[in-house]
Amino acid sequence: MKIEVELSPVIGVNGIVELAREIDSPYVSRLGISDVAMFFDSYLIQALCTQATEHVAVGSLVTNPYTRHESVIASAVNTLAEISGGRAFLGIGVGAGLGALGIKQIGTAKHLDTTLGRVVRLLRGDSIEFHSSSTEVRAVELKPKPSFEIPVVIGTRSRLVCEVAGRWADAVVVGTRDLSYEGLSRYRQWIGKGLRTSGRDMSDIEISPRVTICASEDTELARRSVVLYAAHYLALSEGYQQLLDDNQFARLKELVSQTQGWYFESDVVYPKELENIVTDEIIDQYAIAGTPDYCVDRIRELRDKGFDGVSMNIAAVRRDHRSLQDGLVECIHHLRSMFSEVYHM
Repeated sequence: MKIEVELSPVIGVNGIVELAREIDSPYVSRLGISDVAMFFDSYLIQALCTQATEHVAVGSLVTNPYTRHESVIASAVNTLAEISGGRAFLGIGVGAGLGALGIKQIGTAKHLDTTLGRVVRLLRGDSIEFHSSSTEVRAVELKPKPSFEIPVVIGTRSRLVCEVAGRWADAVVVGTRDLSYEGLSRYRQWIGKGLRTSGRDMSDIEISPRVTICASEDTELARRSVVLYAAHYLALSEGYQQLLDDNQFARLKELVSQTQGWYFESDVVYPKELENIVTDEIIDQYAIAGTPDYCVDRIRELRDKGFDGVSMNIAAVRRDHRSLQDGLVECIHHLRSMFSEVYHM
């Protein structure tokens, strides 16, 4: 299986670069840096990561067509490819954290489709021109023209964006929060529709589920480290009935609403009562957490469901009186021991 690893910019920039160095391996195809509004800039971190690595392709997971103009995206990715000797990819979707900026994302799939078409043409060395109510662009092209082929990776949970991915992408990271067979199969159907409209088939695209993963020799600690993550996404789900009764679900939503901070941040605070409500079954529905051997077995299940890759979103092992960086290093240390086995599945 192809392996992609994603890091979120929730620690210092130098710390992220050190993690990138730890992740770098002939078995890992891509290293993605989350592009989240108001956090450290993803593209600057990507550039630093290319200088600290030798094997992985580096890109955003994912950038967006709202805060970044198509010309800016194309120029940034072209620069990244140049400084890395071609170890770059364009990771794009509809964006994260944009609501806090007051950005109204209307017609997201159509907007992404239009933007991506322009970016792809620029990265192929073509010139583009387009007109809108506020913009008139006439025959612009990248200078110098791109020297490398740059793969397009689309990350999404949306049906319509999956169809866009089928038309444009070399790879799709499906950001499902539901690792069931039914949940994952939906995405393959949606992507397939886009492939057919562009005259392609499943052999033309790599599809990887995005899984939040926490690996440690301490199973209980690894699973406790993703309790808030699992609770957050169960609270957004309409299919909770098989996991909790109505009263438990109402209480879980209430507790999640009391959380202060993002579940991946170092200073996030959540009611400890959640640890009594979130069962192992819930954690397994939304994450992979446990020993390296257990994590390998769960990834093998994904392969058996028909996926040819896996995108690992790293969750820190959270120990009292230890930094978030330490927790990320611990998780990555155990993942490194898995990379060869996963790659050769």
